Amino acid sequence: MGNFAERHREILLRYPEPWNFPPMVFLDIINYCHIRCLFCWEHSPWVGKKIDPVILEVSDIERAFGKIEGEQLEYIGISGDGEPLLHPDLLDIVKFLRGKTKRLSLTTNAILLSERPNLLNFLDSVSINCAGLSPEIYTYLHGVNISEWKRFLKSLKLILTNKIRTGRPYIELVYILTKENVHHIKDYLLTAEKLGIDEIEFKIVDTVEQTRALQEFDFQKSEKIIRSCLSIPVKLKHNLEEVYSEFRLNGNSVYDLDACYIPYFALFINYDSTVRFCCHNESFVLGSIRNEDLLSIWRSSKAQDMRRMFVKEFDLSKPPWNEECRYCFWARENRDIKDLLDRVDGKSYPL
Repeated sequence: MGNFAERHREILLRYPEPWNFPPMVFLDIINYCHIRCLFCWEHSPWVGKKIDPVILEVSDIERAFGKIEGEQLEYIGISGDGEPLLHPDLLDIVKFLRGKTKRLSLTTNAILLSERPNLLNFLDSVSINCAGLSPEIYTYLHGVNISEWKRFLKSLKLILTNKIRTGRPYIELVYILTKENVHHIKDYLLTAEKLGIDEIEFKIVDTVEQTRALQEFDFQKSEKIIRSCLSIPVKLKHNLEEVYSEFRLNGNSVYDLDACYIPYFALFINYDSTVRFCCHNESFVLGSIRNEDLLSIWRSSKAQDMRRMFVKEFDLSKPPWNEECRYCFWARENRDIKDLLDRVDGKSYPL
């Protein structure tokens, strides 16, 4: 996603009330999936969780965004606790949201995308869950057979062809690092570069009790592997330097966060219609889009009080922060924002 803080410099400098409108909105539109990635919190066969299917209704989305005119939002990201391509009304959702934002993105495993090619006409970026670019690693970690691997390749070819033809979407691969695929980083980098991928986001697997074995790295050997990969000359963007720092600390976050500024920039809408500031932090619910529109929730006194709490009371040593924020999706962005705040004419962020 690039340097989050730099892209929001105008918000930091120009808006005395940054809660006037939400720059970034994330929609989790579905909770079920057609594949069983081993590392998934929800759908891993090792977890064995029973899922009652739920989708975010189009009518709820239209009500939520009804008061947002034109491309007011900086970014809208569509994803799911499951696979958003399974949502029966995804094309209608994408068409509707296209006029609300400067950048529209889809997070997906992409396997089914070749069956819904019209979606690419409306997307600016695609973030693809892909833990391996060889059939052996891909089929094992994603819990699929070789035919699904071939469907994935067909969809990836479609995306790459569309990018050559139209200049979009921006293509990001998300590589969940496990003990099974850490040895394949070099091949992954070189293959992605050859394909024309724009960016790779490497993430150390975040586990639950049943999947903890995937995080049993030999940190010393893994550190050496990653260090050697840092010298590979590729043009695509990646965050291996950041991941390398975490492996040097035996998997602990390189960022010692003492505040979260994301509530000043982002909203998260869950598939059950509830609204929060983050997909990880489930303890602080702002409301529901079945009862209020998005701007009303964003501008509410409850949201304003909660923003202050995320800055003034944030503590990774205490619940719920210690569990829900231990693998902060926004760690790099929080660091960037903090660095920027320290440089902005000596001003502190309005609280």
